[in-house]
Amino acid sequence: MSSYHGPVMVHQILDHLVRLHNDDKQKKALLVIDGMSLTQWYVIEDVLKEQLTDFTFNTESIFAWIPTITEISRQSIFAGREPFLFDDTLEKTNEDGKWWTKNWKQESIPENQIFYKTGCYFWDNLDVEKIPYNSAKILGLVAMTVDEKIHNAHGGIKELNGEVRDWVKKGSLGNLIKTLIKNDFSVFVTADHGNIEAEGIGQPRDKDSRKGEKREKRARIYQSEATANRIHNLFQENSFLWPNDITSSKYHFLLAKSDRAFDFTGTSVVSHGGISLDEVMVPFVKIGEKND
Repeated sequence: MSSYHGPVMVHQILDHLVRLHNDDKQKKALLVIDGMSLTQWYVIEDVLKEQLTDFTFNTESIFAWIPTITEISRQSIFAGREPFLFDDTLEKTNEDGKWWTKNWKQESIPENQIFYKTGCYFWDNLDVEKIPYNSAKILGLVAMTVDEKIHNAHGGIKELNGEVRDWVKKGSLGNLIKTLIKNDFSVFVTADHGNIEAEGIGQPRDKDSRKGEKREKRARIYQSEATANRIHNLFQENSFLWPNDITSSKYHFLLAKSDRAFDFTGTSVVSHGGISLDEVMVPFVKIGEKND
């Protein structure tokens, strides 16, 4: 399947939106709910269907990048390219807006008509009211609510899903979508990665991290191949080395197997970074009015 008919991986979303815009010239809004799995999307969708009875939800499943972490997979959404093509910014989370603006400017969209905002939570209407619906033609928004709840979900996936449902019921996400569509935006919702409930296998002693290295509970990124191999040998039954051909050879990826995590032994955590379907498969949703 080509990205013209629909994205297969998250880095193809931008190309898909550009092609749609070139065909219909309609304003476009992309909402990335950081960390949202397919399971959480269906929780969200159930509530939104109660709030937005005049709207349709067309959901497809697409693939995130592995390791399923924000610096790799979310950046690929806004960069519109594979990770090896932004290798020098791989360790950052603050380049998305620059990529988003640069790519749409190449499509002859004036910079003052391109808008990007991260750090949105949509608990009240203040976030909604700050969006320039009239002046902008292209919107890129990142909601951090689900990702924040992932890292505080001490009661596991069941607790997380309940808190996600509570957010959509009490928050302003439904109002955001309604306002976007009423202002003539084509609205798309996706995520950079999902999440999984995992059991701790112990914490590696590798505190001497360098710039660009990550110490996630499901994925660890090293610039030293020797360090990656050493930690892998210590956790050989519960970890594996992921090929680093998605980036330059300076990065080495160690992932936890199955439903395991680099955390205190026996501890239950909700995290991301690995290759489970719950982490890798994410929704790509088109929301519109029923009479569209």
